[in-house]
Amino acid sequence: MSIPIHEGQKLKVLVETYTRSKRMTLSAFCKKADIKYVTYIYSIYRKKRVRDERLKPILELMDISVDQFYSSENSDDLSQALESVHHGENLKGILASMGVSILWFAKNMNVTRQTVYNHFEEKELDEGILMKAASILNIPISQLKGFGVGEKNFQKEIYTQLLQMNNKLDRLLINAN
Repeated sequence: MSIPIHEGQKLKVLVETYTRSKRMTLSAFCKKADIKYVTYIYSIYRKKRVRDERLKPILELMDISVDQFYSSENSDDLSQALESVHHGENLKGILASMGVSILWFAKNMNVTRQTVYNHFEEKELDEGILMKAASILNIPISQLKGFGVGEKNFQKEIYTQLLQMNNKLDRLLINAN
């Protein structure tokens, strides 16, 4: 029998880890999460069970889904992920696994190759860069941030997308004849 998780305390650890890693105050975090009063978040920390509608805006800001929040055994799993995410390394790995050349990516980002290589070295990329890269690569931004998709899942997702595109092409060719 497992011990029930105190969701408020779990959320507190995640928010503290996130704000520390982003070097932001709790009031700045609350403002970004559209929470009017810091005392509101303190009241959530005291709850054993937190309703999804209260969790969602807070977790979205940290790029954690409600499912990820509940599926992890404790806050350590998620807080380690928050601290260890290296956007540049994720981007480099995604480009390699997709077989995308640095030159092609740089041209589509409207930057030089050297700028792309510089991005690989950055632990935390600007939100605008992440959004543009995700759009160009046709992947969710959370994938670039390193949440929710492992290498095997990513490869499986690409394979599935390729199969779906192949099936669409087959149907178009059959209909054309």
